[in-house]
Amino acid sequence: MKMKPSLPIFVAVVILLTIPSATCSKAAPETVEDILSQAADVSLVKYDCVWTWPNRTQTSRVWIKDNMMRIEHTQGGQTVETYLCDYEEMTSFHWTSPENTPKRSVTPGEVGDFFSAMYMASIAAEYNPKIIGTETTDEKECYLIEYVMDNEIRVRAWIWKKHKILVRNDLVTTDHTVTIEFKNIDFSSISDSMFELPKVR
Repeated sequence: MKMKPSLPIFVAVVILLTIPSATCSKAAPETVEDILSQAADVSLVKYDCVWTWPNRTQTSRVWIKDNMMRIEHTQGGQTVETYLCDYEEMTSFHWTSPENTPKRSVTPGEVGDFFSAMYMASIAAEYNPKIIGTETTDEKECYLIEYVMDNEIRVRAWIWKKHKILVRNDLVTTDHTVTIEFKNIDFSSISDSMFELPKVR
C-alpha cells in the first residue's frame, strides 16, 4: 500500500524547491536610459555649479524645488547677481547686489538650463549615450557615460550611483575642454522664501 504525502509535507517540498530559483535570480542591470531618466527627475536639491574653462572659473549657487530655480553668481565668495526662474509660469527675473532691484529677464531655460544638472542629464538621452564604465569623482562612485552632440562636442557625464544625479560633465572639443561640476549636493528641504523676489525699498 502506497502512502500519500500529507498536505503540509507537500507544501514544504514546494517551498524548498522554489527557494533556490528565487535566491539565484538577479535584478536586471540598469540601462543608460534608466539612469539618465532618474537623473533628470530630481525635483528638490541645492548645489554649487562650477564651470571651468581653460582660462577662468565661475561658481554659482543653485536651489531647485519643483518648477522653481534660484541661481546666485558669486565672485570672491560674495553674491553679485541672482536669477529667479519659474518654469511653470515661464518667467524669470534677475537682480544685482547690493541694489537688489528685480527686472524681468529672458525665458527660464535661457539661463537656468546652463546650471541645471537635471536638464543636462535629460538632453544626454537624445544622443545615443553609452555607459563606458564606472569612475570616482569628488569622492562619489559614478556611472561614466559618453555621447557626441550634433556639433561634434564629445561629452563625458558622471552620474552618482547612490543618488542618481549628475555630478560632472566634460565637454571636449578639438582644442579645449570645459568642465561643469555640481558640488556640495544637498537634498534637504528648501524654504519657499528662497524663491521670492526681493522687496524693493
